[in-house]
Amino acid sequence: MTTVLFATCRAVPSFTPSDALAAAALSARGLTVRSAIWDSTEPRDLDAGTVVVMRSVWDYHLHADRFRGWITGLEHRRFRVFNSPALSRWNMDKGYLRDLRRGKIETLPTSFVPKGERTTLAHELGALGAIEAVVKPAISASAHDTWRTSLAAVADDEARFTALLARGAVLVQEYTHTIESEGEWSLVFLAGRFSHAVRKRPKAGDFRVQREHGGTATLERAPAAVIAAASRVLDALDEVPLFARVDGIEIGGRFTLMELECLDPELFFELVPHAAESFAAALVAAI
Repeated sequence: MTTVLFATCRAVPSFTPSDALAAAALSARGLTVRSAIWDSTEPRDLDAGTVVVMRSVWDYHLHADRFRGWITGLEHRRFRVFNSPALSRWNMDKGYLRDLRRGKIETLPTSFVPKGERTTLAHELGALGAIEAVVKPAISASAHDTWRTSLAAVADDEARFTALLARGAVLVQEYTHTIESEGEWSLVFLAGRFSHAVRKRPKAGDFRVQREHGGTATLERAPAAVIAAASRVLDALDEVPLFARVDGIEIGGRFTLMELECLDPELFFELVPHAAESFAAALVAAI
């Protein structure tokens, strides 16, 4: 009997409500499903034939080098891993947005600043031609160390920017108020096929749409043009992910990519339970 291990983290050691539905659907198909905290699970200790699925590994950004080593260890021992180690490593660093932009995917104007670069926040805003921007680490999750700045506030924010840049590469991304008025689309794809869409909105006065920051998520019907644009993002990849979430906003009627989540996205199965069945079917087929 195949064992499927959902990799988690210390803050969320067991199944999320969404993943519990997926685990139940897999169990109904005869698979043994369990959860395990990724950095308490050595690849050498796993049973041969275990299938590892990246789920709530939501602290990887705090231990990036160790996490890379862990997934490489899984790869070297030839475990089946979803999504693949190569895709996961690429998706860890938001520099992937630069790769997608080169592939003609529309993204927000962004400056990618290497770790330790001798620059200023004022210079980066000027280079973008932006009045307002969002600053974030290139490796981050759940809006960790992500904050908003502007030309009016840049003098006060320079020290914070310098400190962030000393720790790692940084993205400075033009800010759009669309996120406050319209929210952000999250389009979920399973085995390359569109499954469902969620509209995420920040709480009043904020721009972060994550639930831990007061954001909300509701199941909504996405326009055909938005689904088509999100599909083109996946078409730009070298492989078809078992699961992926394409996050973006509509600006002037055009879909603009914010993030592509192929490592550990929340898939919102609790809002559309039948999608958990589709996930299970896709994983069984992949195995």
